[in-house]
Amino acid sequence: MNMRQIDEMYKEYGSLKVNQNIHISIKHKFVFIPVPKTGSTTLKKVFQSIEMRELKRKWIKPHPLPEHSPFIKPYQLQREQLSDILKSSEYVKFTFARNPYHRLYSAWRDKIHGNRAEKAQILKARQLDPENLEQDISFSEFIETIQTIDKYKLDPHWSPQYHEIFNERIKFDFIGKLERFDEDLSILAKMLKMPLASEVPEQPINNKSYGHKSTSSAYNSKDIRIATELYAEDFSFFNYPTYRI
Repeated sequence: MNMRQIDEMYKEYGSLKVNQNIHISIKHKFVFIPVPKTGSTTLKKVFQSIEMRELKRKWIKPHPLPEHSPFIKPYQLQREQLSDILKSSEYVKFTFARNPYHRLYSAWRDKIHGNRAEKAQILKARQLDPENLEQDISFSEFIETIQTIDKYKLDPHWSPQYHEIFNERIKFDFIGKLERFDEDLSILAKMLKMPLASEVPEQPINNKSYGHKSTSSAYNSKDIRIATELYAEDFSFFNYPTYRI
């Protein structure tokens, strides 16, 4: 990534987003861009554990603020240094993706149906009390609401994955898929020359709504049309099939 692209990235996304999404290990020579609802919590735990192995304290929250992260963050680097790292062949740049339909349904089930704090964005967009998380929002209402919100303001759990990885500005060496998590983690381990599998918890992934049987029935034809349009870049870039209406 050249300096012009670095400047464009900061201008388009803002410094907070850039610093939240980019995780750099100088010691292990990698750049990790986690995407929410793609196994990112498990992956963060794995790489945090490895990064902090020499410390007596080996556990922090999986989603710390940038200033509390064990990784090098962009704000700690000059932009020239960040550019050099992101275009260096010595650093493995990687992320993980997920079928957009399954990811969206998982986000609704976890954050909306589960009445989590992130639900406030949807309630506010529907002109409902954002503090009353007990209000019911159906899956169809959730999808309809997302399309009314500026993509740059969408919560990361339902923001397009393509957007979360900075619209191809970073050239990835490896893109794993949640649907083949164990296999792809093994491939990544060889690339990084790190024993990643041994760091994964016994039950690493929550909300395993991978397959069509568990999510396709949640969509009606209108839901499919909206979701397919909203996440068109995700389907194309990560090579996922779309449902037929």
